[in-house]
Amino acid sequence: MSNTLSNSVDYIIVGLGLAGINLCCELERGGKNYLVFDDERSPASFKAAGLINPITGRNYAKSWRIDELIPVALENYHFLNEWLEGEYIIPLDIRRALNNISEENKWASRFGETGYKPYLTDQSFYDLSDSGFCDNSRSVRIDGAYQVRTKKLTINFKDHLMRTGRCLNETFDFSSVDYGHSTYKGIEFDNIVCCEGALGKHTPFDYVPIIPNLGEVLHVELAKTQPSFAFKKKVFVVPQEGGYYWVGGTYKNLKSENEVQPDFDRLISMFEDAYSGEYRIIKKTYGLRPTIPDRKPVIGPHHTNQHLYILNGLGTKGASLGPYSARALLAHIENNAQIDDEMSVSRYE
Repeated sequence: MSNTLSNSVDYIIVGLGLAGINLCCELERGGKNYLVFDDERSPASFKAAGLINPITGRNYAKSWRIDELIPVALENYHFLNEWLEGEYIIPLDIRRALNNISEENKWASRFGETGYKPYLTDQSFYDLSDSGFCDNSRSVRIDGAYQVRTKKLTINFKDHLMRTGRCLNETFDFSSVDYGHSTYKGIEFDNIVCCEGALGKHTPFDYVPIIPNLGEVLHVELAKTQPSFAFKKKVFVVPQEGGYYWVGGTYKNLKSENEVQPDFDRLISMFEDAYSGEYRIIKKTYGLRPTIPDRKPVIGPHHTNQHLYILNGLGTKGASLGPYSARALLAHIENNAQIDDEMSVSRYE
C-alpha cells in the first residue's frame, strides 16, 4: 500500500473500533485500497475485556455461531499479530462459579450434548479460595476461550494507519458525500462502510435501532496470588498486561449517550461478592457498546444510497463477532454473496 493519501480509494471506512479494524484486515488481505476516518471519540474497544467466550449465559449455552466465529477470529488476529508485529490474541483459561446444586446439574448436563466437547473437556470442580475467589462456591473450567488485547490493538492499529497515510483523525461529514459521483471532499470512492459503534445513530443508517449499552469497568490490583485465569461470578475478573485485573460485565441500555450515569458502587459490590481478598482500585471507567434488540450484528447495504454499507451492532461480543461479520460483509460487496437473514440490515428496513 502507498504511504501517501490517495484521492481515489476502493473503500472509505468510518470508525476504527473492532468492526473497522477487522474490515481493514480483510481489505488488506484482499489487496484493496482504503481510507479510514476516525475522530477522537473513544471506541468501546478501549474499555472492553476482549473476551472470546464459547460458553455463556445462565444455561451455559454455546455462544451464537461460536464454532464458525472462532476460526475466522483466529485467522484475523494472527494476521494482525504478524502485520503489526505484536501479540494481540492469547488463549485464556476461564473459571466460572456454580453457586448451588441446580447450577451444578445444568452444567453437568452439557457434557453429553453434541457440539460442546471442544469447550467442556474438564468435569472437575475447583476450589479457588486460595486465590481469593468465591470461597462459598465451586468453580468449573471453560476451554477454547481467548482474550483479544483490544485497547493495545486499537491504539497500535490506528497509529500504523496514520503513519502510512490511510487514516484521517477527523469526523466524517455525511452531508458532504456526493453519492451520484461517488466523491467525498475530492476523494473518489467505490464504497463507504459505517463502523461507528454506539454512536452510529447519527448516520444515514439512523433507522437501525442501535442501543448504547453502558458497561462500567474497574481496574484493580489484587493482594493475594496473581491468577492467570479469568473468573466469572456475576462479573468477570480478567488478567491484563501490566499485572492488574479488568473487572466488568454490567449492562444498562440507554436512549442516548447523554444519559450516562455510571454506578460504580454496584460494580464494586458484585466484585466483592466474587473476590474476598484485599484489593486496590487503580481506575474507574466505562464504555458504550453498540447493541441491537435481537443481539445480532447488523451488516449490509443502505436501503437507498448505493455503495453505502453498515457493519455495526457487535455489542458485548465484538472480539468474536467482528472478524466474522467483516468477512461476511466483504463477501457480499465483492462477490455478491448472500447475507444471512439473522445479520442483514434489511431486517430493520
